Amino acid sequence: MGDKADPKFPHSITLTLPIPPRHALIIRRAIEIDPEISPLVSRTFLYPPHPSPSAPLHPRLEVTYAATTARMLRVSVNAFFSQLAVVLSGLAELDGEETIGREGWWEEGVDGREGREGWGGVQGLMVEGKEAR
Repeated sequence: MGDKADPKFPHSITLTLPIPPRHALIIRRAIEIDPEISPLVSRTFLYPPHPSPSAPLHPRLEVTYAATTARMLRVSVNAFFSQLAVVLSGLAELDGEETIGREGWWEEGVDGREGREGWGGVQGLMVEGKEAR
């Protein structure tokens, strides 16, 4: 999937999520604190970089996953989105929905309840440089 094939991790994906810089840093810190459990998976946050006065911040979060098998890649990316949903839910509770980014971000929960359980209104998720639908 990725351009830079590592023979150790032949399956990879880069996710680019449109998230405000301040929240992208919070999300990165919250998720990267826990290393990947399996040695068969590698996770690298490409953006945002750790804060530095000279680095401009752009409204996105980029993370690359690489794995030995497509199954391990799928499981890891699924776990990432689960962690991301928890962090975004916390941000929405603490900062208010309007600071998460786009209007409609939390339109509808995945189980039919209104609230913060779903990705109903998210727009602009990029996978391998193309908008996911």
